[in-house]
Amino acid sequence: DRALMLEPTTMAPSNYIKYANSSYKIITVKLKWQDARKVCEAEGAQIVSITNGFEHSFLMLEAYKFGQKLWIGLNGNETSAQYRWIDGWRLRYSKWEAGEPKVNDGCVFMNLDGSWKTSTCNDEYYAACKKSSVQPPIDPPQLPGKCPDSVQSNSWVPFHGHCYSFETASKKNWPAASLHCIRLGASLVSIDNAAESFFLLHTLEIMADKAPSFWIGMYKNIEGAWLWLDNNVVDFVKWNKGEPSSQKSENCVEIYSHSGYWNNAPCTAYKAFICKMAKIVELTEAPSRLEVLQPKETPSHSMTGIVVALVIVIAAGALLAGYLILKRRRKTTDLDTNFDNTLYFNRATTAAPCDMKSLVPNIEQNEHAIM
Repeated sequence: DRALMLEPTTMAPSNYIKYANSSYKIITVKLKWQDARKVCEAEGAQIVSITNGFEHSFLMLEAYKFGQKLWIGLNGNETSAQYRWIDGWRLRYSKWEAGEPKVNDGCVFMNLDGSWKTSTCNDEYYAACKKSSVQPPIDPPQLPGKCPDSVQSNSWVPFHGHCYSFETASKKNWPAASLHCIRLGASLVSIDNAAESFFLLHTLEIMADKAPSFWIGMYKNIEGAWLWLDNNVVDFVKWNKGEPSSQKSENCVEIYSHSGYWNNAPCTAYKAFICKMAKIVELTEAPSRLEVLQPKETPSHSMTGIVVALVIVIAAGALLAGYLILKRRRKTTDLDTNFDNTLYFNRATTAAPCDMKSLVPNIEQNEHAIM
């Protein structure tokens, strides 16, 4: 794209360098992140957002002139523990250092080698300001409701009517991942449309260094049909080229972090995973008496059915095991009666005279044999 490779010009505000559709300035005083933001805002700018590789290379060269690390416009504290640019742009391009981001609520600076790293916001670095004539796209409106509070490693991200948790700290196989989501009151994610897929892709790109792929809630049943674990209808797919493969062992589905495309894989593989749950809707007023008396319909994607199915499977396994044990014991008893009891040595069809005096010892012998 030649438009992104323009030479810097003098058509910029005072002390700013113009590049493409934006103008930039390096603050050559070490400041805390919030203080650097105030300096930029006082000049009608924002701490820099980096939306593509050309812009990143340009800023990297500017930083190299001063030999200093630069604050950039990423601050998880300001954007609900989700890294997005402070000027409103989503994180479409990233240059994280290996192992980053380590936290969701830190500030981010650019190293001299161009890599990005999280840090406490009270550290002091140079910063880059940016003025741009291009406005970020408006996000679709959020539906009512809220997401659960973040607990330990579980951080929920809202989108439309649902909340999403991206689990990278502890990789699991597909069954264990699905059980983990159920315990959170959620399910492995189903992807219903292109907008949801687009949202997931932008979030996964940030985590690509930590996890190249994530489990999603699609699986193949014994009839060969691909289904969603939460019982949603499969009316949107985004298979990678040549997928799904016909391998018999590849019955679960992963999503690639870099592209958002899907691939079927063995369910026993250990991967990061995504949980999804409906937003929690808070009632603003008490329901009417009629609403209280009316039973609520259970949604098709309710997790109750999954839990019941698990209970049935466990109970059936226990009954089968009990039946086999009982059958084995009966078989052993029959063998003892047929071969160890002297009363049955005579196989003649006519009854033979029986000595009642010897009957009692024989019975005792039977009891000892059975015991």
